[in-house]
Amino acid sequence: MKTVKTNAFLKAAQSNSDRIKSQIEYKKQQMEQLNTEIEQLESQGTQIETLEQQQENLMQQVGQNDSNLDFEDATGSFMPTQQYDN
Repeated sequence: MKTVKTNAFLKAAQSNSDRIKSQIEYKKQQMEQLNTEIEQLESQGTQIETLEQQQENLMQQVGQNDSNLDFEDATGSFMPTQQYDN
């Protein structure tokens, strides 16, 4: 009788151990997936920073172009240096 109870207990313990191992493996896979997603988001963050810098640079260029246009409007025209023939 003791052997039957011991065997049933061991089977139950093994089943419980297998279930826990399976849960651990599943959690590891979830963690790996989350780490991959984090890496992708970090990469996107870097891309966003790069795009923001490019946008800032373009805005500065637009500001410079606006200044050039203002100068042209103020002088009536924006003429390159003229050369005269002798």
